[in-house]
Amino acid sequence: MLHSWSIFINNVYSITYSGEELNKMSDAQKIALTENLTDNLSKSMFNFSKSFVIKRAGENNKNMLKPKKEKTEKDD
Repeated sequence: MLHSWSIFINNVYSITYSGEELNKMSDAQKIALTENLTDNLSKSMFNFSKSFVIKRAGENNKNMLKPKKEKTEKDD
């Protein structure tokens, strides 16, 4: 299980939440959190490291949680 998620914005700002806090959130709450952060801190795309890529509204219809492709041994 993921112990914590970090949100990186423009490779400058980093906000970390414990896995326990995020596991209690619905996807809609996570999207609302990211929209709030992008509105206040950045206009760019940012990552939930090792978990999701979230794009700002307008870049690709709506903000959507998109699981990153996990690297497999075959990819090496």
